[in-house]
Amino acid sequence: MEKIACLISLGSNTDGDKYLEKAREKLESFFPDIRYGKACQTIPVEIHNPSLFLNQIAIFRTYQTVSEVKRILKEIELACTAIPKDKQHERIYIDIDLLQFGEKILKAEDWKRSYVQEGIAGLLLVAEQ
Repeated sequence: MEKIACLISLGSNTDGDKYLEKAREKLESFFPDIRYGKACQTIPVEIHNPSLFLNQIAIFRTYQTVSEVKRILKEIELACTAIPKDKQHERIYIDIDLLQFGEKILKAEDWKRSYVQEGIAGLLLVAEQ
């Protein structure tokens, strides 16, 4: 059985450096071969809170199923903060989305975002070195 490649995006509009670092620590405990693209700030999409997001793309390989990976990502989101998402004020402490599982593209709308495209390009450049 071969490992399956997974592409994820991480994002935070509240103390992004802190919450992305916490998420990366947890991710590395589950997926030791994870590699990250460069983090970048982006303007919010589809929310009114004007706080900039800190976003990052990452890739790893796993033997787990798509449902197991999604469960782990949700578990990491919950473990990274004692504060639940503050929906009223649209504060996102950490959000981790599975964008691709093997050949299957997930969250197709997210793929159109520039930080996703730039993050993927950055990961490919690192892989070639």
